[in-house]
Amino acid sequence: MKIHHIGIVVNNIQDSLGEFSKFVKFDETTIPTLVGSQKVNVCFMRIGELRIEFIEPIGNESPVKKALEKGGGFNHICFEVDNLSETIPFFGPILFGHSIVFYFAFILPFLTNYFLKRTKLGLMVRAVGDSPDSASNQGINVILVRYLCILYGGAMCGLAGAYLSLIYTPQWIENMTSGRGWIALALVVFSTWNPIKVLIGAMIFGGITIIQLHMQALGLRIPVQFLSALPYIMTIIVLVVISRDSRKIKLSTPSSLGKIFYKKK
Repeated sequence: MKIHHIGIVVNNIQDSLGEFSKFVKFDETTIPTLVGSQKVNVCFMRIGELRIEFIEPIGNESPVKKALEKGGGFNHICFEVDNLSETIPFFGPILFGHSIVFYFAFILPFLTNYFLKRTKLGLMVRAVGDSPDSASNQGINVILVRYLCILYGGAMCGLAGAYLSLIYTPQWIENMTSGRGWIALALVVFSTWNPIKVLIGAMIFGGITIIQLHMQALGLRIPVQFLSALPYIMTIIVLVVISRDSRKIKLSTPSSLGKIFYKKK
């Protein structure tokens, strides 16, 4: 890891370059460039391997305008690293050592929850799930909504399967899912159809799976069959405890789940 550049906020780039040139001999400078998104002009000055970035705010709406009002000067240090997961201890491998699908899986439940509860299309999906006849009377194409939901669910299953066989275990073996599909169904039911709770349950299952693998590697005198079943047992126990309110489960479950819809003429 090494310092790439140091950022300095200035009133005027040209005046600052003139002042710096009186005290420091620099190798080269870049032409001041406008960064529209930040409403600033930036210019780099190189002294050996060190670069200094001059930041000149444009207008009062620039994010660095407040720094200039306080006198300007030092703003930030930018480091150059080869691999973030190796540079940052402990948190590096957790935050930067995985594929993009891994991070997408954490963001998706929140996006799905927002879609279902905060958007018009999401309310249409919920209406079709609870009462397709009423939704149809309101002009909603129930068949189309159901097909789109099936396509979305199938796409997510396909993405999970691709991740499992291409990234998680980069090989294909028979029965490699080991019943994870049934756990996914149990997660949905016991989490009262809440995407955030599904994420929590999935994290519990994944965490216990990794723990039992380490326990097997340590050679503990515990039957392998019990350790292999432990993630499934613990996940179901936790989800049952979380969802012990059967009334809430019934209220949260789509009323028309699995029911055939016939459009009235």
